[in-house]
Amino acid sequence: MKKITLIISCVLWFHQINAQNAVPDAANLARFKKSTTYVVLDQSMFGTVYNQKIQEAMNLHWKITPFEFINEAQYQKQMTNPNSSFLAKTEVSFKNDKQKIPYEFLNLMMGATSGHVTQMPDIANFPLAYAKSSDENYSYKIGMILIFLQNHIKIVAKNPSLTEKNIIKYYNQNRTKIHDKILYVLENDLTASVNSVDEIKKIYPFEVLIVEKVDIENAINEKMENVVFFHVVKPEKESPKKERCYKLIMGAGDAHLYYWSMDVISEKKPAGVLSDDFKSISK
Repeated sequence: MKKITLIISCVLWFHQINAQNAVPDAANLARFKKSTTYVVLDQSMFGTVYNQKIQEAMNLHWKITPFEFINEAQYQKQMTNPNSSFLAKTEVSFKNDKQKIPYEFLNLMMGATSGHVTQMPDIANFPLAYAKSSDENYSYKIGMILIFLQNHIKIVAKNPSLTEKNIIKYYNQNRTKIHDKILYVLENDLTASVNSVDEIKKIYPFEVLIVEKVDIENAINEKMENVVFFHVVKPEKESPKKERCYKLIMGAGDAHLYYWSMDVISEKKPAGVLSDDFKSISK
């Protein structure tokens, strides 16, 4: 797990988190379970859709801690309380990347008495999209993401052997469990070598459908246990920069993480779901 530099979009402060799913230690987990979670609303002019979706989803799905919604000013005052937790949409760039490309994550973290964001312990995080991308790329998945974050915390609490080094391997062991489910993928998320069901079937012999966003949204809303779907974080336009592409397979009904992969985009590995991804999940 590589360390990354994170900028909280509402206040433009730097923070260190791990690029993948954070694995908090026992002390921070204990503090989190007793905390109130403060959900930081997006104060930018583009935050309307996100704010609406996060408020709806928190009220429907957040069960693990009490919660309140706050603005920037309240966040800056409250963040010094080490017994408070915070859920915020964040901007992330990687220190070891030559190109400082910003990505958006949903980050759950604890307060710190120092008031320095760099010292706020991370509880969990989830990649949403490239920074400045439309909220429509992920807003319909917010409820599922919140359920996943809570499930992740429970899994880590029950499995103290899990660390930042082996958590992705742990989740990827679930990949064969999708073989008896229907795999949804957006056409725009497929690369040229696997851009049709016929091409996919040559590699992945299980049920797969190329769908629209509304189909994934309906599967999530209806909690369809027999459906899993690709969540892909990639640039909206082609770029010569060596950017990252995240590919996750999530359960529409259970919010489980069945597959996690990250590639640095190149000529050999274009942005999107590759034949290699289908090979990995077919085994």
